[in-house]
Amino acid sequence: LWDVDVVAGRMLVSPLNPDGPGFLDTVVEVTRDAFVGAFHPDDRPRAAAVFQAFMDGSASSFDEEFRLMLPDGSVRWTHATGEVVERDAAGHATRTIGVARDISERHAFIEAVRLRDRALESSQSAVAIGDLSGRLSYVNRAFVDLWELESPAAAVGASAATFLEDPAVAAGI
Repeated sequence: LWDVDVVAGRMLVSPLNPDGPGFLDTVVEVTRDAFVGAFHPDDRPRAAAVFQAFMDGSASSFDEEFRLMLPDGSVRWTHATGEVVERDAAGHATRTIGVARDISERHAFIEAVRLRDRALESSQSAVAIGDLSGRLSYVNRAFVDLWELESPAAAVGASAATFLEDPAVAAGI
């Protein structure tokens, strides 16, 4: 949770749980510098631009992902949504509220999938993955080269049995 009262100069946030995923079940007041300092250095310019658009009235809500830094230097991914709940006569935000969710596990999973995909694609061994009906859903570059295909598209969707050299093995699939 976060709540920014621009007029009073008060920022309330739920801090990240330093011992695991998620946020602590409490709210603390932080300074603007502490709030900005919590963002990963590479994300600060984008976070500042998004927050400024939010505050000056050119955006009434936002839905963004940012990296946050914990005091021990570890990084957490967060998905933040928020909206302006009060504006002054000029249309500038005077109070905003929002929710942040720790999405670090999702980002770790996505990175693991990317790593696996790079490993499969760069493998010197021919790799083919099929679905339960026996049709190929993925082949790597080594498979394409082994079978002298023009591209992976020539194999994806085909029966795995097509690529077996022993007809008896193919019949057993």
